[in-house]
Amino acid sequence: SEYKLALMEADDFLNEMLEDKGFIGENFEELINNAGKVLLPNLDEILLAHEIRNSIVYNPDYKIDLDQVKKTLAVYEAATKNIGAS
Repeated sequence: SEYKLALMEADDFLNEMLEDKGFIGENFEELINNAGKVLLPNLDEILLAHEIRNSIVYNPDYKIDLDQVKKTLAVYEAATKNIGAS
């Protein structure tokens, strides 16, 4: 459950960073797409990471292993670094 919480927090943090940079959207997907591939070259990976986050939120029985958590957190980390560098 700590892994799941870490992924949800990473997703929320990315969302807040984008909003702080002035991007808008009705939902996470719109926000990410409005930021675009210039700011987020790993856009497709972010959307997949967000799908994992949604699976965690909407399916309490969702199983995730440590390797998948590490890979998904790395996607969020790369995105936040890209945003911070812009």
